Amino acid sequence: MEASWEQVPNIVLVQVFSRLSDSDRLSASLVCQKWRQIFRYPSLWRTRCFDISRGHTGEDARAIAFARSLGPCLKQLYVILNHPTYIGCRRAQKTMTSLLSRLYGKAQLAEFVMPHLEMDRFWKYDSVRDRLFRSLARFLRGQRRLRAFDMSGASVMPSEGYLLLAAVAKNSGATVRDLNIEEYFRPRHPVFLSETFNELMGQFSNLHKLSISYNCMSDELLASLASTCAGRLSHVTVRCYKTEPHHQKIYGQQWKNLCRVCPKLKVKYCLERIRAYSEIKLMLVPEIPLYHLQIWAGYESSQIDWRVCDTIDYITTNFCDTLEHVSLEYDESTEFIDDRLLALVSRCRHLEHMDVNAVLQLATVDTLLNQQKEYKIGLLGCHIVVCGLTEHGTERLSDIMQQHQEWLDERGVDFRCTSDHALHHQ
Repeated sequence: MEASWEQVPNIVLVQVFSRLSDSDRLSASLVCQKWRQIFRYPSLWRTRCFDISRGHTGEDARAIAFARSLGPCLKQLYVILNHPTYIGCRRAQKTMTSLLSRLYGKAQLAEFVMPHLEMDRFWKYDSVRDRLFRSLARFLRGQRRLRAFDMSGASVMPSEGYLLLAAVAKNSGATVRDLNIEEYFRPRHPVFLSETFNELMGQFSNLHKLSISYNCMSDELLASLASTCAGRLSHVTVRCYKTEPHHQKIYGQQWKNLCRVCPKLKVKYCLERIRAYSEIKLMLVPEIPLYHLQIWAGYESSQIDWRVCDTIDYITTNFCDTLEHVSLEYDESTEFIDDRLLALVSRCRHLEHMDVNAVLQLATVDTLLNQQKEYKIGLLGCHIVVCGLTEHGTERLSDIMQQHQEWLDERGVDFRCTSDHALHHQ
């Protein structure tokens, strides 16, 4: 008995179609009536990513055509709008306005992602910005089941940011689980002083994950999260740049209160070009359930109050029971951090991943490898860039790694070590 395509179950055909490109799906839909019906299965069109950064690709027309014919199927919308020219901003705004107007009333999204708009760099015309935000606000107000909202890197004015947050909160405040507003506001604005912002955040009552910039952090925000997201909030990521306001005092008691009502809470801090020990200590109060820390000191000739050793000692003392991942880039520091680094690895009993870019002695690398070999530490991944080595030092480092490579491979430990000299000569 010969098999026929007509006997193939729909569920199998849907899986086949899901692996085809859009153009191949369209060609396949012309084969027969059944395949044309499969072509319109909603599950094939749940997720769309439109790159409307460059108009000449024809993506604008494809996006609008999709919204017109298959918009009701859409659940996850990703929009890429990176680095448009001044003229391109007007075209992109028209495309977005048309796309959102066609989706309005048809699509009920679960995810809306439009990162890295960088409104402070490229969107110079107020009229274009206003039209874009009005269309975004209208569309977002119509969404009633959003679970994820990501406009990280938008760099908007506070009034613009409040407008969109209010639109999301209006009908999706009780459904949004993942809110990413890192670099959402322009970095120099002290958003933490705004009562409007804290009131808006209080309308998101189902947050499980929150990514935010430090210029939004305050005691009032933590109190609001403890009140509205008790038992649900599990991950908070805080990012801070040197140019952002970051000298506000956040009391440890507020973190303690939040942890009491959200016992599974884990916090990640990313500090970029924040070098001074006094500033880091102010932000990283001991009550934070810190599981992931990234510090990139940046490049600067002045090292006043860096106190790198004190910083590492502070991290080790206060977060040894929670820290799982640490990333330290101090390649411009003249302090020797070898002993402090070894103490951090040995005392942080839950530490699984470490990334270090700093001036280190080769003996320190060898010690770490031997401790790992003898099960004195339990790193799953360790990436080290040793700074300041000569060509001869780089060769010695390579020899050390080769001596340990066999057992590293046998255990599946991702331990990589190189020098900045080797990276510069690749």
